[in-house]
Amino acid sequence: MEAEKNNQLIKSKTLKNNLNKDTISKSMSEVLNQSKNARYAGIQKLRKEFKTLNPKWTGKDTKAFIKFNMEQLSKRETDIVAFSENKLYNRNTGRLLNRSSVFTKTDTVRNRYDRDNIAINNDTILDIDIYLKPLINSINRAEMETDNVDIPIEFEKLNNNLSKLVAVLRPTNKKYLLKNLSTGSIWTLSSSTLSQLAERIQDGGLVQEEVMIDSSTTIIQSFYEGDDWVLQIINKEETNGVIDGGFFPYLCKMEFLDLDRYGVHFEVDHDNYGDNCLIHSVETAGYDTTAIRCLCKNQEIPMRQLKTIATLLGVYITVRRLDDEKKKTHYGDLTKPEIKLGLIEKHFFLIEEIPYTMFSIKNYDKLQDSNIEKWESVISYDDDTGNVKRKNGRNTDSYNAIKYLVENQSKCLEPIKHTDELYYTNNYKSINLFGSLDYNENIYDYADDDPTGNLMINKPMGEPLMKIKETYFFDFETTTRRNDGKDVVHKPYCCYTDKNKLGYWGELCGKKMLEDMLKKHGVPISNNKLHDKMANFETGIRLVAHNSSYDFRFLLKYLVSIDTIEKGTGLMNANSLYFSNGKVLAINIRDSLKMINMPLRKFGKCFDLNVKKEILPYDLYTEENIITNWLPIDYCLSFVSANEQDEYINNCERWGCVCDGKINILKYSGEYCFMDCITLRDGYSKFGELVDVAIQQDITKYMTLPSMANDYLVQKGCYDGVLKLSGVPRHFIQNCLVGGRTMCRKNQKWSIHNMALADFDAVSLYPSAMARMKGFLKGRPKVIENFDSIKNTADGYYICIRITKIGKHYDFPCVSQLTDDGIRNFTNDMVGQVVYMDNIALTDLVRFQDAEYEFINGYYYDEGFNDTICSVIREIFEERLKYKKQGNPLQLVFKELMNSSYGKTCLKPIDSDIEYVSVDAWDKFVVKNYNYIKEATMLANGLYMKVKKIKTIDTHFNNVHIGVSILSTSKTIMYEVMTLAEDLKIDMYYTDTDSIHIDNSKINYLSQKFGEKYGRDLIGNKMGQFHTDFDLDGSVGDIVASDSIFLGKKCYIDKLVGVDSKGNDLVDYHIRMKGVSTSSIKYLGDTEYDGDYMKMFQSLYEGDTLEFNLLACAPSFEMCKNMNVISRKKFSRKISFR
Repeated sequence: MEAEKNNQLIKSKTLKNNLNKDTISKSMSEVLNQSKNARYAGIQKLRKEFKTLNPKWTGKDTKAFIKFNMEQLSKRETDIVAFSENKLYNRNTGRLLNRSSVFTKTDTVRNRYDRDNIAINNDTILDIDIYLKPLINSINRAEMETDNVDIPIEFEKLNNNLSKLVAVLRPTNKKYLLKNLSTGSIWTLSSSTLSQLAERIQDGGLVQEEVMIDSSTTIIQSFYEGDDWVLQIINKEETNGVIDGGFFPYLCKMEFLDLDRYGVHFEVDHDNYGDNCLIHSVETAGYDTTAIRCLCKNQEIPMRQLKTIATLLGVYITVRRLDDEKKKTHYGDLTKPEIKLGLIEKHFFLIEEIPYTMFSIKNYDKLQDSNIEKWESVISYDDDTGNVKRKNGRNTDSYNAIKYLVENQSKCLEPIKHTDELYYTNNYKSINLFGSLDYNENIYDYADDDPTGNLMINKPMGEPLMKIKETYFFDFETTTRRNDGKDVVHKPYCCYTDKNKLGYWGELCGKKMLEDMLKKHGVPISNNKLHDKMANFETGIRLVAHNSSYDFRFLLKYLVSIDTIEKGTGLMNANSLYFSNGKVLAINIRDSLKMINMPLRKFGKCFDLNVKKEILPYDLYTEENIITNWLPIDYCLSFVSANEQDEYINNCERWGCVCDGKINILKYSGEYCFMDCITLRDGYSKFGELVDVAIQQDITKYMTLPSMANDYLVQKGCYDGVLKLSGVPRHFIQNCLVGGRTMCRKNQKWSIHNMALADFDAVSLYPSAMARMKGFLKGRPKVIENFDSIKNTADGYYICIRITKIGKHYDFPCVSQLTDDGIRNFTNDMVGQVVYMDNIALTDLVRFQDAEYEFINGYYYDEGFNDTICSVIREIFEERLKYKKQGNPLQLVFKELMNSSYGKTCLKPIDSDIEYVSVDAWDKFVVKNYNYIKEATMLANGLYMKVKKIKTIDTHFNNVHIGVSILSTSKTIMYEVMTLAEDLKIDMYYTDTDSIHIDNSKINYLSQKFGEKYGRDLIGNKMGQFHTDFDLDGSVGDIVASDSIFLGKKCYIDKLVGVDSKGNDLVDYHIRMKGVSTSSIKYLGDTEYDGDYMKMFQSLYEGDTLEFNLLACAPSFEMCKNMNVISRKKFSRKISFR
């Protein structure tokens, strides 16, 4: 589920709304009022549903209604007893009990029920212990087994509260998998997953649908569906697993033995577990850890990454392990300062002398019982006389002390059980304030697998390729529904390529296609050559599909050695092998949509192709109908819109699909599928030719358009002298990155009537910013020692400041902060806030809002600019205008190039990798990689697990300093216009990156004053200028919004008015609601508001909640994690605004 982080509030579902006083921070009166309101709404909902099923129902609490209510309670569809105010529903027994037996007359919970594991939700009560206690016994028995054990988990009986389960586990000592049998998804309950869960689930808390960013949130989402769950206890250990370090899994029973410095604690306190143990050890050794905080992305760090960390810190690291004490491993340069680390129980710690003798530790209880002073220095003790001996130089070290504790666990240690304290803080995830900004200023060598510096020269990065023997453009046709309405998984019934007009048919059509390609291009499998890895192949074939992530899913079960680059559900690239009959074929799969960002139906017009419009009624192709094949013409036409029926029949006749009043629907879809392949081939080829003519690039070398655009700028010299960043400088400067400003005036809702508003847009905002800049900053970033000495002389800087004054307030402020929910909020309330910004943003803040600040730290550049970008981007802009005026499709290349040139500068690091692991290898894989698995899913084909693995080390490079400068300059362009408009008292109500909803009658006045202040024309079609941009079909004059309602970010409506060439009035609507399609919005408006869309938005403005059916006008496919594709039967979104 996706929802927007803005003023739009998507109604959350309650995991637990416990009325216990220790789980609610609000006053009891507030809680009771909210409870009453929720109960009333629940009653109305139940009555409405029953009335729909029983139209003659009079509204009385009949036996039928009571039965319906009880059934809904049993199904957990409601938590309301609508027919009585004095009853509660006992979820344990399925029976009613008197409310007075649970609550007193003052609505407080009686002592018998006032405990943590009693869940009271509106009119329902659940005793979690009735299920939990036997579950604990089952888990304890399972942990004693030698084989892995699966235990079914009924989360409903835990009140859908994952914390109740996790609290009884021992995640520091045992390994657990949480399996969703309904979806095939699997999660390890490792420290990284549990730490995320601790932030999402608290006893009695609410979990909203708004955040979908990590594995823990995905787990929570699944509770809403009532899925089937299994907890697997992993008892089989892999002997050659990854050697890594995490927190120490035990508490020390010796209260006065202080080993906190080494991560061995007497009690659980979340402050002790904020850093992973490696960071803590390095910090304990006296080193600034900012650099490795930026590098480490997980609580556990594999030993193999220590070389990278040693190089980064400029130290020599040695590691002594309990399981192999004779082999002391080392990392880094022997001549550098040494950090001695121990690794015991997968826990890193600093090895150094401690103020305890070994005798005092071994005889701790005896010395404590005897009240021996300075017991820690004792080297011998006489039991009979009580005499003790002490001697200098006999202290032990941290390694031997911890080794002794572990070897004597029963006496010295106790396992840590899960608590929220343990996993609540993970500082490695994000850094808000930096310590040292020093970094390795060496230039990274492309040929070196390990980064040897935090700087990199910009070079063309066209993807490395195996030699492609032949390229095939392919497409699948699938069934997406059944006549009987049952749920259906999409199944292929035919597959075509541009090279086979006959196609491949049947559910195995994908395999048939691969067999055909293998015959032509496969190579024999030889005994003396490895054929199990794609890297061993120098040649292969390429398959190209438009939106290949869909088609790839129907080939996946036939492929091995799969290596993909995926983003969300999208596929950018896949390499794989296909084996059959003693031969093997290397296959590369690409998505043309990532290079040509438009629907295939637009290829004909865009590339001037001879393509006749085809019409394929997808809903006609059900599982039953493709078996029948020959279907009556009238029946087929019932699936075709009236205005396309004649053309559909013409196509059928032209392709020989009609006979005896029936249509051969398979022959028709085959012709359609083949034509799509030809259209894709010819459009891709034409685009490639245009790119070659325009910028001399080869599109086949690139997965994405932004990659090609970036290489073009590199080859044009725009990045000469510019260095990419990683590590501390990249992390620091990344904090200065602020995207386009999107907000309503004063961050409030607005309903505007009787005022004509214009949509006043900046012309090519980001290219305009690049043209306006002095250029790209060259050289290395330097740490600022004295800000006053460089702020007026540096070419650029990126700093952290604390704002002390905002002297002038605007309705659209020029400074922002991220809220705790990750929402970017532009606000005047910034005094005391710590923010990051570059020199451009700071200059704007001071000159527009009279701000004052305190400098904290930062970087500066003083090696000049490479200004090539200024002329190159202007050339691209002018070329696009020239070819657009001519109607030449070359304009498309320059348009896409211009719009894509910015994106790669501040590309975020990829925090996980995708691996496809065979089912046979899964058990060993999960044990070996347990701490690095974010999520795994059993694929529908039953052959593979799709695993998302955490990347433990962040060595990502980018040009984020360039991206920050572009974004800041783009906002300068907007600030100049909007602050002036506010100073002139011109009404504005909404802005989104490059556009402003502004009083149309004042635009000329604004233009005049802008010219006077800045000495240049505001209105026009050149870079840096603005123009009105509403679009109304048939209008020949000005187009304005006569009425507008602004609800929040990317959520608004404009009623557009204009006149046609005959002077007739024209009316249409400009509607935006991110997450809801315009067609779905209009459907609700047409069916429930008689087509009055303004009235519908006014309802939202007044606080009503509306539910939009996202399937009302178009089908929606869900790309499942198990690589199936299904057609959603229900897909709606409830929207309300604060």
